[in-house]
Amino acid sequence: LSYTDQMTLQWLRKFVLAMTIIVAIASLYALAKLILDFYSYEAYVYRFVPVVVVRWLGLAGLQQKQAQVDIQDSMDTAKKTMVGSSPSPQLTQHIAQLKQVIEQEKLYLNPELSLRILADKTQLTAKEISTALNQGFQKNFYLFVNEYRIAETKRRLLDPQLGHLTIFGIATEAGFKSKATFNRLFKSMTGLTPKQFRDQKTGAQWGINGLTACIDTKKSTTE
Repeated sequence: LSYTDQMTLQWLRKFVLAMTIIVAIASLYALAKLILDFYSYEAYVYRFVPVVVVRWLGLAGLQQKQAQVDIQDSMDTAKKTMVGSSPSPQLTQHIAQLKQVIEQEKLYLNPELSLRILADKTQLTAKEISTALNQGFQKNFYLFVNEYRIAETKRRLLDPQLGHLTIFGIATEAGFKSKATFNRLFKSMTGLTPKQFRDQKTGAQWGINGLTACIDTKKSTTE
């Protein structure tokens, strides 16, 4: 996936809650048995509940979507990819096809973009796309797409016609869904927060414009 915003751990929290309730029931029964000399075969039904809960956990886990969310781990993995050997003609074609489709159609602006959608657009298999990204770009799908989004955000942050929009408003138009994810990725890829980037670049631009205006004024005065 190119996003992680809807990937929650609610299913795992439910499992932990269920097991906590089971342990609580078992503890209360053990205390009742010890203090009150209470014993009941019916009460032992709770022993079968963990089996059901663990079975549910396995099924829920298998249904979860997978995404690479650790940028540093992604970069470390990419460094291990063999880059020295020349890419095959087929791999070169796949790399060019990926760049052409994602740049011309600006698929990265779609906040729901996934590997499946990209595969449908390029007519490549998920395995072929992953191979092209790993060997051709030395990155995974998550990082590949979000680098385009960061580049688009940087371009829009410097566009004076978009000055009325908030930073996250611009990021949303560039394909981001979560403010936290956007800020984390932007800082990781640029070394600056979005606000620092905009202030630094626009300040430098204003300085250049002011210098240019000053030079033009002096020329006019001289003439």
